[in-house]
Amino acid sequence: MKDDDLVESLRAENRRLIKRLEKNGIDWQLVPTPKVVPKVIRTELSKEEKLTLFGRLFRGRRDVFPVRLENSNGCAGADRKLF
Repeated sequence: MKDDDLVESLRAENRRLIKRLEKNGIDWQLVPTPKVVPKVIRTELSKEEKLTLFGRLFRGRRDVFPVRLENSNGCAGADRKLF
């Protein structure tokens, strides 16, 4: 079947199905979608806005805490075995 024949057979089927829907009182037409207006994005931020944004993006988890270890001499540090 050629592409033109396939397209025409699909259009004919659509017409047949639309008539059947209308005959049975079924609303079939799509509601037009509202046009989406793109938002304006500012590219320049003040230092305070940059710091606030950085803080929101890279804030630490509040449920995770570092492991503090002390050796036999009382010196604090991380255990190399953990890494």
